[in-house]
Amino acid sequence: MKGRFLCRLTATIITLVSCLAQNAVSPEERFDKLVHAETSAGDSVGTAVAVVFQGRVVYAKAIGLANVETKQPLILDCVWRSGSVARAYSSMVIASLAREGVLPLDKPVGTYWPELNQQLGKATVRELLENRGGVKDEHVDYPLWKVGNLRQYALGFDASSIIAEPGYIWSFSSPSGNLAAAVAEQVSGKDFGDLLESRVFRPMGFMRTNLSILQIATQPIAQGHRKGAAGWEVVRPLAMNIVGWPGNSIFTSVAEGITFLGALADEGQWNGRQIFPKPAIADTISFVKSGRNVGAVMQEATSWGGVATTFVLIPGKRFGLILFTNGGLSRTASASIVAGAQAIWLGENAAGGPAPGSGAQ
Repeated sequence: MKGRFLCRLTATIITLVSCLAQNAVSPEERFDKLVHAETSAGDSVGTAVAVVFQGRVVYAKAIGLANVETKQPLILDCVWRSGSVARAYSSMVIASLAREGVLPLDKPVGTYWPELNQQLGKATVRELLENRGGVKDEHVDYPLWKVGNLRQYALGFDASSIIAEPGYIWSFSSPSGNLAAAVAEQVSGKDFGDLLESRVFRPMGFMRTNLSILQIATQPIAQGHRKGAAGWEVVRPLAMNIVGWPGNSIFTSVAEGITFLGALADEGQWNGRQIFPKPAIADTISFVKSGRNVGAVMQEATSWGGVATTFVLIPGKRFGLILFTNGGLSRTASASIVAGAQAIWLGENAAGGPAPGSGAQ
C-alpha cells in the first residue's frame, strides 16, 4: 500500500515538474523554436519576422542571408520592398489628409482634378482605396525616383483602363492605390514621398523606411532571389514598376515596419505617445481591411521581385506580425509561422496562410 502511494506521489511530482518546466518556457522562446524549425527545414535564403503585442515588440529575428552572392547576413535593419505593408503606409497619408479636410474621401476625384479621364473621375478616393473604383489591374513600367511620375501616370489613364462603374464591383487593382496617391499629390501640392515622410515616417521616428530607391540604396538591402541553374541568384534588375508605387514598393525594415503595425493596432499610440489621430487610424484600417479581409483578422500576402511579404493585423487584440522572406521559404512554412504566433500569444488555433485571393503583386 505504502509502495503504491509512493509511486503515485512520484508520478504526480514528475507531472508537476514537467508542467512547470513547460510553463517556464516563454512565448518568445516557443515562437523562436518554431521559426528556426520552419526556416531550417527547406532551402530558404533569408527570413525576417517580428511580432507586436499589447503595445510592445515581443519578438524580432532575422535569419539567413540578405544576398547569396556577397554572403551579407540578414539583420533587422535590412530594408525590404515592403509589399502589402506599403498599402497601410500610403493609406495613413490619405486618411490624415482626409481628416484635415484637404482630401475628401467621398467626393468624385474629377471634381478637383478635371484633367483626369472622365470615367475615372467619377470614382471617389474611398472607392479607389477599397478596390471598388472599377480600375483594371495591370503592370506598367515606370521609374520610381522621378517626381511627377504619379501625375503623368494618372493622366495617362483612358477608357481601356476601366472595367466597371465606380462602386459597382470589388476587384483588386494595384493602380487604384497609386491613383489615390496621385490625387493626394494633386490636392496637397506635394510629392507623395514627401507626404509619407512628413505624415508617417518622421512622426514614427523612422530612419530607414522610404519610397525612394535613391535613399534606400545607401542602406543594407535584403535582395530578392530566384532559383537559377546553379542555385539561388539575385533578381536583376531591381523590380521597378508602378504596380508598387506606392501600393507595394515602399521600402522598410522589419524593425520599423512592426512598430507601425503596433501603432495601427493600438489606436495610433506607440511608446506612450499618440502619434496618429484615432479617426485616421480607423480610416486606415478600413482601407487595409476592405475586400478580401472579413472579420477581426486582417491578413495580406504578396510576392514580387523575389521578395515575399505577409502581414497580420488584429487591432481588437493589439496584435500584429510581419514576415519577410527573400527566397525559398514555402507558403506552408510561412503559414505555420503566422498561425503559430497567433496560437502562442493569443491562445488561438488560428488558420495561417495568405489572405484569400492574395497572389503575386
